[in-house]
Amino acid sequence: MFSLNQKPCDFQVLFLDMDSFFASIEQQVQPPLRGQAIGIAPYTGATGCVIAASKEAKTVGVKTGMGVGEAKRIYPKIKIVEARPALYMIYHQESSAFYYHQPFASRWCSQIHSIVLY
Repeated sequence: MFSLNQKPCDFQVLFLDMDSFFASIEQQVQPPLRGQAIGIAPYTGATGCVIAASKEAKTVGVKTGMGVGEAKRIYPKIKIVEARPALYMIYHQESSAFYYHQPFASRWCSQIHSIVLY
């Protein structure tokens, strides 16, 4: 039987995927966007690029890296939100603090490494 107080001996690596990170942040700080298909873009014009798509947008075929114009053709109701890098950095720092400074993480892991995969 597994107990939360017992360190698992067979775990080697834990991957935490912050899927749709920028879009998820926007949906949290702007409640009307929750449950809607949204795309995050540094430039919201048709030639801009979707750098993050919400789970709802992905469900209808919008992909990260897709042009804004193409995303709107695929799903005309998509809401394109201008990227706010400073806001995303705050949330990144807060989530990173959990791994590096909380007793929970050090209790389960002797080494912690953060990497970004694109």
